[in-house]
Amino acid sequence: MISKAQQMGVFEQPVEGTADRRVEMIKAIVAGASGRMGKRVIHMIRQNADIILAGAVERANHPDLGKDAGVVAGLGELGVPISGSTREAAQGKDVIIDFTAPESTIENLRIAADLGLAAVVGTTGISGAMLEEARSLGGKI
Repeated sequence: MISKAQQMGVFEQPVEGTADRRVEMIKAIVAGASGRMGKRVIHMIRQNADIILAGAVERANHPDLGKDAGVVAGLGELGVPISGSTREAAQGKDVIIDFTAPESTIENLRIAADLGLAAVVGTTGISGAMLEEARSLGGKI
């Protein structure tokens, strides 16, 4: 469950073994959040104390738009609605985790490069000119 502080944008947690030192959590968005791998990534994020699900994205006409990403992933409500805009969801975040289609992945990498975010890509089937662009964008991320 997301704490009230996390809902308000305070993404910190105590460092184990200390009372006063705090570490900022990694704010991640998952692109392809309603897909099989996107749901699995959301589960994995919930199991990691250093990262928080801070956004979830699907294509603009997806039936899960507006639904809570935790509910869609089978975790219960997390307070993270699924957006149709990667650029909007990525504002103020740290990393885009992408499990989409090749064309969407390239666009998400462009957004990550524009916003200075890290990116993790699990999309398959990227080849040719798209693969070259992905490599080029990777050098800017």
